[in-house]
Amino acid sequence: MRLGLGCLLCSAWISCASYGSEESTALDAGVNDAGAGDAACIPLTCENAGANCGPISNGCGGLILVNGVGSCGTCANGLQCGAVKPGVCGSPSLQGGAHTVADCVNGGGVQRGIGTGDAGLAESLCEFNGPTCPTGWARLQEWGSTRATTGACPSSCRSPSACTTASHAFADVKDETCTVQCYSTNSGGNCGVLNGSKSATAQRVSVGCF
Repeated sequence: MRLGLGCLLCSAWISCASYGSEESTALDAGVNDAGAGDAACIPLTCENAGANCGPISNGCGGLILVNGVGSCGTCANGLQCGAVKPGVCGSPSLQGGAHTVADCVNGGGVQRGIGTGDAGLAESLCEFNGPTCPTGWARLQEWGSTRATTGACPSSCRSPSACTTASHAFADVKDETCTVQCYSTNSGGNCGVLNGSKSATAQRVSVGCF
């Protein structure tokens, strides 16, 4: 009888101890999970989002609030929020104001943002395929893109006897060039007579027009 009661009490203690251990582990795990998920999200501001108009995400599931309003501001008359870049006031007209974005698209071009001007406005050009702008348009500085080309000597006894230009995507960069000198042999059969040079200019693939 004593043995039976002892076993019953022992069994109950083991059961309770086991339950308490599991409960403690579960609670500890819960605390750890909550701690891992409680990392504070630091919301963006209009300034570090690079925005000056319109509703902008704060990166934490909401909108950036300015004086309690979910907007980074409004644009002055004649400007549109996101006309060139989301969250930035820009003109529906291209750089210089002679053409609009619609003129660009209807003419077969693609609007390209070229940064922010002194007034804090997003500026853009129209990129047209080909080496020159269409009639009625003008190229802005060196805006465009190029493809590499190669220049080679008709014959040369010295290497290298050819050069290949660099190239660039749409940017305000001059068309790349390269030059290689050509050599021929003298009467004694030695290679050392400079016989002119050969140059190459990168092929202009597109231009930025306004």
